Amino acid sequence: MGKIRLLDENTINKIAAGEVVNRPASVVKELVENSIDAGATNIRIEIQNGGKSLIKITDNGSGMDKEDAKMSLVRHATSKLSSVEDLLFLDTMGFRGEAIPSIASVSRFTIQTNTSDTEKGTELITESGKIISETSVHLPKGTTIIAKDLFFNIPARQKYLKSENTEFGHMLKITQGLAIVHPEIAFTLLHDNKKIFSTTGNNQIEEVISDIHSFKVFKNMIEINYADLGIKINGFISTPQETRANKEKQLFVVNKRLVNNNTFHAAVTQSTKFIFPANMHPYLYLNIETDPSEIDVNVHPSKTEVKLYKETFIFDSIFKAIKKTFETRQSTSINNHDSINVAETIDYHKPAVSFQNKITYKPNELFESKQQVAAYKEIIQTPIKASSVVQNNDLVQNIFQFNNMYLVFYFEDKLRIIDQHAAHERILFEKLKNQSINRNSQELLFPENIFLDKQDVLIYEEIMNILSNLGYVIDNFGDDSLILRSVPTDLPAKTDHKELIKEIISDNKKDGKDKITKTYTTIACKAAIKAGDTLQEREKIALVNDWINCNNNLSCPHGRPIEKSFDEKEIDKWFHRG
Repeated sequence: MGKIRLLDENTINKIAAGEVVNRPASVVKELVENSIDAGATNIRIEIQNGGKSLIKITDNGSGMDKEDAKMSLVRHATSKLSSVEDLLFLDTMGFRGEAIPSIASVSRFTIQTNTSDTEKGTELITESGKIISETSVHLPKGTTIIAKDLFFNIPARQKYLKSENTEFGHMLKITQGLAIVHPEIAFTLLHDNKKIFSTTGNNQIEEVISDIHSFKVFKNMIEINYADLGIKINGFISTPQETRANKEKQLFVVNKRLVNNNTFHAAVTQSTKFIFPANMHPYLYLNIETDPSEIDVNVHPSKTEVKLYKETFIFDSIFKAIKKTFETRQSTSINNHDSINVAETIDYHKPAVSFQNKITYKPNELFESKQQVAAYKEIIQTPIKASSVVQNNDLVQNIFQFNNMYLVFYFEDKLRIIDQHAAHERILFEKLKNQSINRNSQELLFPENIFLDKQDVLIYEEIMNILSNLGYVIDNFGDDSLILRSVPTDLPAKTDHKELIKEIISDNKKDGKDKITKTYTTIACKAAIKAGDTLQEREKIALVNDWINCNNNLSCPHGRPIEKSFDEKEIDKWFHRG
């Protein structure tokens, strides 16, 4: 008997589900795109337990009759293709022939659909892809699809799902992406019966961007309008008052598709490198319209990545569109006798001081004289670490700083060179991990507002107890704002805690290490002494001796080596001694 055999239909569907459905967000994407293709103007997405218990999509689209509803559960059945030639001329979200049967095969699945407001509609209930109930019911025009207990019949897949907030975060991101492509559609997203995100469907892209990035960010964005040689680019970009340490808030829409492409990001970076601070990136929404033949959207199954046939041309177009936008704004500012260069008029390293009424001040507005400003800075920048003082029992005291980056000293019969940043990272990381340390907080003279978008709020909710245990005192202030009241006393005095918390949230969005380790690693990295920092004698001594006393002082929390050492015999060989 041969070894090769045909698989049964149920197994085939589950394999197909692995290609189409890898997490709850995939289900949302596939089903909402079907709603959009059905002409819906109102789409409601209801999620329970991060999508593990329930995903329910309701739309007011064209609906299906009983025959089409049944056919939608059959693999390779679709309303979008009639022959292979049609693949070349798709104007819908794409070929989704595997989506509904694949989702139905790994969930307890229900379709409720109607093509008319006056006639009865159809309800089909399936389990593992098989129809177990078929009834006629009174329904409004449109379609509702319910997927319960996702992966209930594939435990191995179920165990790889992340936390509720993490899985919901992916669904929020997809919904926001579709909303920005379709401002003419009203989207509502609920998680555990709480409305998280919604748009009006009034075709005002400005409102959608404001809902996604927060109004605080949007009010500091400027409009982009550019057209040249068959390409049109419009959108919004933030000024240097609103920046990110990563590019995750840069959204690109090409011919009505939200896509990702490294060339687009590179063009933005090049066009803003003399406008924004080093290693900081703008919030951005760009809508690009070009000849469809110049772009291939079929290079990735999810169609979120594109291949450019005229890469240099599109790079240049994005570069020129952004550059021209800032040049025009600069010219307008000069004519209005305003600041000549936005980048030159902002102190990027000075955190704004905020009160609960969201009125923002800076130190020079709070004090009447330069002497008072100087006194204020001295208060907030005075080191508070007892270990910063030279002690008689320090193991090493003669230390040379090289290139403001490395510390050179002699200890235990070896000449040692350590990376000052990596060493300080390790010191801070071990202190953060040490549960026996009593965490103390220092109340801020002026509490600070931290504005978050909805994605950030989800992550913050998962790590707020970690931050609290470290000594942070943070209160909620509305749906998209926090108030930072107190900070840990065992972190360096110059730490910008407001930006640090934003970095912690950003880093915890990535899958991988547990959130405690990620949080500690981010704090250690951002609060540590930097390469290029000049250290005073007492700081060098404290750093070296604290590093020597670390349990693991071979590498920083990221795994980079800290030390290079040479014993006496090795040094003697350099000079042909002995």
